[in-house]
Amino acid sequence: MLVKEYFELEVSNKPYKYQTKLNMVRCLKKLDLWEMEYESVTPALCWERIDGIINQNVKRVYAGYVRNIFNYGRNQIPVVMGESKVSVPKGCKKWTNASLQDFSLPCYI
Repeated sequence: MLVKEYFELEVSNKPYKYQTKLNMVRCLKKLDLWEMEYESVTPALCWERIDGIINQNVKRVYAGYVRNIFNYGRNQIPVVMGESKVSVPKGCKKWTNASLQDFSLPCYI
């Protein structure tokens, strides 16, 4: 049985929102798992492909999707922490430990 057939049989019947199901399909296709045999998918293979994603927040979301789709535990697919984005007001230089004086008066940390 292919992963896409498993997804249609098992996951599509779960009470996920429509957009969540679309994002799960996108995740499986991006990780090249969509056309694979379900029996050949392992937690190690999934984690190897998730770990290759550069964007930390996408990696976090995809790890959650894979955990839910294949019923893996947190010890099989670890929890990935996201990165928060810090915005710097226009006209201000980026903050570094050495350059706190670079901020002019209207720019706050």
